[in-house]
Amino acid sequence: MLDCNLELLRQLQRALINVGNITPLDKPSSAAECNEFNEVLHQTSRYIGQMHAHVSMLAEISRPYGGQQHRWNTADGITHNLLDIDYGSDSNNEDFSEDRTPSESSSVRGDDDTTRRDEEEEEDQDQDPDDRGRDKVASKRLSNIWPEEWHYKFYVPTLIETIVSAKKVSYAKAEDAGLERLLLGYHETTLEALTTDFRGMTMCTVNWRELVEKSRRIDEEETPNDRLYLREQFLTFNSQGAMLKSYASYVIRAIHMLKFQLEWNGLDQQAKTAYLDTSFEYLQEASIAKVRANNPPSKHASLLASLRKAFTKKYQRRTTARNYVVKLYRRSASPFKFGAGVFLDTVWDTPSDLSLGRSKQFGLILDYLYEDMQEKLETDGRYDTLEEYLQELRQRSRVLLRQVLDAANVSEVWFWVRDFLEEYPPD
Repeated sequence: MLDCNLELLRQLQRALINVGNITPLDKPSSAAECNEFNEVLHQTSRYIGQMHAHVSMLAEISRPYGGQQHRWNTADGITHNLLDIDYGSDSNNEDFSEDRTPSESSSVRGDDDTTRRDEEEEEDQDQDPDDRGRDKVASKRLSNIWPEEWHYKFYVPTLIETIVSAKKVSYAKAEDAGLERLLLGYHETTLEALTTDFRGMTMCTVNWRELVEKSRRIDEEETPNDRLYLREQFLTFNSQGAMLKSYASYVIRAIHMLKFQLEWNGLDQQAKTAYLDTSFEYLQEASIAKVRANNPPSKHASLLASLRKAFTKKYQRRTTARNYVVKLYRRSASPFKFGAGVFLDTVWDTPSDLSLGRSKQFGLILDYLYEDMQEKLETDGRYDTLEEYLQELRQRSRVLLRQVLDAANVSEVWFWVRDFLEEYPPD
């Protein structure tokens, strides 16, 4: 055997020994310790999966010349072939109901399902205040959000997972996970590392003509093995590429949302009513026409008034959700300003879906968070002031956001974000 191949096998053996030396969790641990442990296992599984996929590809291409096909028997007893396993992803299937789920672009960490209960389902069961006069459900949700260690930061693969994977969960779970990511931020990374992570995805975010031309080149490959491998690769990266484009669209949409809400908040009630009248006529044109066509004129006024009332109520829910994001971006007369951090996470998206809002307790959770955060940081002892911590967090988020958008080949989006941050500074 060649020396280079022997050295490769020795390195793999050493890696296997190191993985075997990982100490499992055997006692209650802090949230930071649990997150770090889970991240190590996540990345280990990811590397193993990528290595096996590459080995399978090499064997498949080499099979006509004596290479042997490799298959992997996993713990579930099922024999898997190339890319059959979603390495490093959450395998839990979570129940959700249509009217209690945020948009598909809203994502949460995979371990959220096992560390938090869905408080939305319990809201009507226990609404008594706690010993501080606070709502019990909101207080319990917030207790699960507070970091055990404020110096702990999420790893960048967690951010990438929120961008390229879509998990339907309740508003409460999406919000709780999003707030935890917002409170802690992420480890520093480099543009080169992110560019590598996004490379396969950005290849599939080109224009339609280039995508069709790429597909035709796959058709022209000589062997079935080559075509199968390239099609599997395309299917994987095209799906993630679509999510990457969706994320860039979210960043643009979020700025429009913030600009809309900031301008809306500056209007007097008369101007808001006039705007809603115009919006009602335009957005509900089909419903208005249906009422007039299917009912006698004597009923038009009452039916249209009911329709207008329902429209206003749903629109108020939307503006309330947008106001929450404004408060996360920059809370007036308060040090609580997360700035560019709100653009890193699609959980704060509020698209023009009139039924979309926030969980019932979200406003209370923000109020409690703002009231308690200074005390929490003082107890931690690593930061002199709340302003110091949040200023550092905002700067890290700004740098990371630019790196993500540059790595995703959408630098033009960053230029618009930069202009917004300068026109509406969070601090």
